[in-house]
Amino acid sequence: MRFLAARTTADRETPVPPVMKARREPCCTMKEKTLITSVTPHLQLFIAEDYLPGFYPLLQSGVRVQAQVGKSVHATFVEEFGLNSQQIDQIQTVFLDGKAVDDLDAAVIRDGSTLGLSSAMPGLVGATLRRGSYYAAMRSQITAAETLNTVTPEPGMITLKLFNLVLAEFASLFLRRGVWIEKETLHDFLATRPGDLWRNCRAVLLDGDRLAPAQVAELSWPDATELICLSVTANGDGPVST
Repeated sequence: MRFLAARTTADRETPVPPVMKARREPCCTMKEKTLITSVTPHLQLFIAEDYLPGFYPLLQSGVRVQAQVGKSVHATFVEEFGLNSQQIDQIQTVFLDGKAVDDLDAAVIRDGSTLGLSSAMPGLVGATLRRGSYYAAMRSQITAAETLNTVTPEPGMITLKLFNLVLAEFASLFLRRGVWIEKETLHDFLATRPGDLWRNCRAVLLDGDRLAPAQVAELSWPDATELICLSVTANGDGPVST
């Protein structure tokens, strides 16, 4: 049973805005069924935008996101992440399973892949790693093979890592959409957040039920699956479906 302290009278009398009642989605895939099930806990935080950078370390170290895998990187950007051409242009450096990607339409994302996204990095190293760079030939041994084969898209999960300006630009998008994190990692992360975050937190929902913000740092999920779904929404925007 997950930890959930008794709600106070004030909590019971304070209605939760309708936008905060997010729909529970089945989140099981065959290859990840030991990690994710339809009863995977879903923690939703509604915070002031000033506190969003406090969640950047999670995205830098890597979080899991759900997507239809078996698509090209470009198709994943557009169809799964909802990015437009201007947003994609901001992503100058792409790593797929540790190798730089030049052709976003050829490199295919598969279940369990790790996708790293960055804006242009400085210096010769940055120029060498940049997709479509003049210096691409200098890194032939660390370039993702172009694998545009006929594959059937299927539900899966990938690990996503964001860096520098891409992190600042897209953190709110992915956090609002929902990310999956190992429960021990999430527990340790939440326990070390500064107290003023929780004092200025607008609302917290755990599986759709209201929770006092001060209780979040004490949450644990001893009987839950290995991954917890976390969504973070800044400045009162409604959560999106995951």
